[in-house]
Amino acid sequence: MVGTVRAGKREAAARTKLPYDRIVDSAELPEVLGDERFDVVIDPVGGAVRTGSFALMRPGSRLVVVGNAGGDWSSQVGTNDLWLSSTTVSGFNAGAFLPARPEVVRPAMMAALDVVAAGLGDMEIDVLPFSQAVTAHERMESRELAGRIVLTPR
Repeated sequence: MVGTVRAGKREAAARTKLPYDRIVDSAELPEVLGDERFDVVIDPVGGAVRTGSFALMRPGSRLVVVGNAGGDWSSQVGTNDLWLSSTTVSGFNAGAFLPARPEVVRPAMMAALDVVAAGLGDMEIDVLPFSQAVTAHERMESRELAGRIVLTPR
């Protein structure tokens, strides 16, 4: 399993203890992976990263679109390209899926707790008072944040 991150976030990604075989700079894709191809690609970024993901897919593989962190809403997937490469694209949006399927919320949360209990969910968390909400947003928008920010009342 290969994880991809922006250049400055490799060390933080390595500290998460998620079971990646390796973590690579997404700006170096697909060249950094040579001839390696995948059955499943999960893309939370969109734009050029999503388009480049097709070069990393085997025939019969699947691209799962789970976000658009890059903010590029112009990305398009050609259906003839899907047909010719024998690939599938699907989307997952928790905000749309979970309200429509409330019976999966509890099992999903229990599975997430198991992951955290196993030590696989460790990440950097900065706790800031709500009075610093503007600073928190600026850090998120700059994309320099390596973990998560939690705002507290004080």
